[in-house]
Amino acid sequence: MSPAPGPGAIRLRTATAGDAGAVAALHRASILRGCVGDYSATQIRAWLAVLTPAVYPELIASTSFRIALEDDAVCGFAATTVSEEVINAVYVAPFAMGKGVGQALVADAEEALMTAGRHEARLNATLNAVEFYRWMGYVDVGHASNRLSSGVAMACVAMRKPLV
Repeated sequence: MSPAPGPGAIRLRTATAGDAGAVAALHRASILRGCVGDYSATQIRAWLAVLTPAVYPELIASTSFRIALEDDAVCGFAATTVSEEVINAVYVAPFAMGKGVGQALVADAEEALMTAGRHEARLNATLNAVEFYRWMGYVDVGHASNRLSSGVAMACVAMRKPLV
C-alpha cells in the first residue's frame, strides 16, 4: 500500500455534478488572472457571463472531466472529448498556477486518449496558454476562434500533438 499524499500534493479524480460550483468559481478566477491581458474587457465579460455552475453538469457527464485537488481544494480541471481526440479545456486556479497542476492535467488527458487508442491530441489554446502548450510538445496548426453563445468571438490557436 502506498502512503497517502502529503500536504500540498496534487491529486486527480473524475469530477461529479457536485463539483460544478467549485469548477465554475475556479474557471472564472483562472480567466480573470490569466486571460485579461490577451482579451478585451468586452470579451472577458461575455466569457464570464456564460460560466455559471449550471453549465458544468452536462459537460462533466459528456466528457472525460477530471479535477485536480490540493489539500481537498479544487485547483484545476480538464475536459476531454476522447472520441474526437480533443482536449476541450484546461484551467488552473490562481493559487495553483506554476505548481505543475496544468502539466498534470494535460498529461492525464493525453493518457486517457492513449488508453482509448487515440494517436493525437488536439486543442484550441487561449492566447495566454499557447507557450505552455508548446512547452508540453504541442505544435501550432493555425489561428482559430471560439464563438461564445453570445456571439462574441475569442481568438485562439489550434494546436496538436502526436501521442506515442
